[in-house]
Amino acid sequence: MRLFRRALTNIHRLSLPSMGLAFLALLILIAKILAAVPEGPRMQEPARAQVLYTKYCARCHKEDGSGKSKGRASDTPDFTEPTWQRGRSDIQLRVSIRDGRGRSMPGFGDRVNDKELEELVAYVRKFAPANEPQRTKAVDRSFDARWQELEEEWQQQRREFWELHERAKQPK
Repeated sequence: MRLFRRALTNIHRLSLPSMGLAFLALLILIAKILAAVPEGPRMQEPARAQVLYTKYCARCHKEDGSGKSKGRASDTPDFTEPTWQRGRSDIQLRVSIRDGRGRSMPGFGDRVNDKELEELVAYVRKFAPANEPQRTKAVDRSFDARWQELEEEWQQQRREFWELHERAKQPK
């Protein structure tokens, strides 16, 4: 610190190249200090998934995942049911969250990105009973395979669209 104060008091005596080097050294020092400081409290992945679930899902599916409302019949699934958990692949859950399920559930694809979709699927899987194995494989491989095909086809068509769009903007 003393060296820094001395440099500041004698800065008027430095030549231009020396001032440049001093400025560069100061920038490096600031960069190192900033690199050592944590970026702030980052939300842990499970915590972020819980926030997303609370924001978009808990209203219908309840905080505990039961999806049950007292006094009225509901077709809202119970995420804590082992048969429900075993009956759906991760891709099927992802599609349901992203695109919705008819009139009974809105799609959230316009509000969550792909990473958040994956986090929500993983969070829903955590409602499975503790003695139930976590789901890792697809139930219906034909659905999953077809989904992947359609996803790749969609990406290809988007690329082609934007290529055509760029070509159309170019002067003839």
